[in-house]
Amino acid sequence: MDKVKEECGVFGIFDPDGGDVAHSIYYGLTALQHRGQEACGMAISDTNGPIGNYRCRKDAGLVSEVFHAKTLESLSGNLGIGHVRYSTTGSSRPENAQPLAISYIKGTLALAHNGNLVNMADLKWELIQNGAVFHTTTDSEVIAFYLARERVHTQTIQEAVLATARKLSGSYALVIMSPQTGPIRIKASLSGETGQCIHTGFRKLCSVRRGCGIHPRRRTRGNGDHIGKRH
Repeated sequence: MDKVKEECGVFGIFDPDGGDVAHSIYYGLTALQHRGQEACGMAISDTNGPIGNYRCRKDAGLVSEVFHAKTLESLSGNLGIGHVRYSTTGSSRPENAQPLAISYIKGTLALAHNGNLVNMADLKWELIQNGAVFHTTTDSEVIAFYLARERVHTQTIQEAVLATARKLSGSYALVIMSPQTGPIRIKASLSGETGQCIHTGFRKLCSVRRGCGIHPRRRTRGNGDHIGKRH
């Protein structure tokens, strides 16, 4: 598989009945393995648990190498996102594996990202001037910083996501896990303006395209509604 490199793959799932989703994420990431073989990971939260709870496991290697039976058993929770990495920006270092999970004043959030921001240098420099310290070399950490900053000044995570999306230029897809709200997915392309519709929860899931309005994504319902990026 040394030369099989396409792009990153992102996956998200929510079980409203409270069932564990780690195994479903494992199989979803396995199906997306062709999109990236450098690293993989998943972040999981229990929406019925204490505020701010999440578990994250990520490392360099294939899905079958990073996750084993005991690992999956320890990742309990009914909401989760996953990622397989092929580095388009940032070097192939363990710390660049995703999802990227952060704790901040409003709680926790995690995101998995595919794509590139053409204005990343400008955005990152603005954050550095305001005291931000970066631990990775990826676009994803820049997005996470802006999400956290916007969330402090907005009433909902949806407003924070939309405000952040307006700052980003590039072609990318994001799946964001907010334990208090549920999963959010955004997709944007280079041209036009950011779409105005963001729904939380996969029962009301839609993508946001620049210049193309709202583009619903296909859903499949098993133990819970789920969606993966695979194209």
